[in-house]
Amino acid sequence: MSARAPSSQGLLASLTMLAESVHAVACTRLELLSLDLDESRVRLTSMLFIALGAMVAIGIGGVLSVIALLMAIPDERRLALVVAIAAALLLVGFLACALVLRRAQQMPSIFSTSLSTLEKDRRTRSPR
Repeated sequence: MSARAPSSQGLLASLTMLAESVHAVACTRLELLSLDLDESRVRLTSMLFIALGAMVAIGIGGVLSVIALLMAIPDERRLALVVAIAAALLLVGFLACALVLRRAQQMPSIFSTSLSTLEKDRRTRSPR
């Protein structure tokens, strides 16, 4: 019986070390996921603030420009000018929407860094 005691203590110590290693790896991965979420949140927030500022500036500038142009031209050409400005603004708006959609599709996955690190770990640990 006493011969089994040292081996069981060695097994218990090995299991304890394994549990600590798994815990450390899990904590590291959770920290990586947290960093990925923070980076994505900051990127998205900055994009939204920039887009909001651009929309406000363009909107105010567009309204003031239309008013100035309507006051500067003769009455008989005002309707044509309003139609041209409306068409140009619609075109710019659709192009901006297309640009935002394209950038949203090109954004990396939220957890891409963590997933690539996990994949690298899996490849280094798996016997080949």
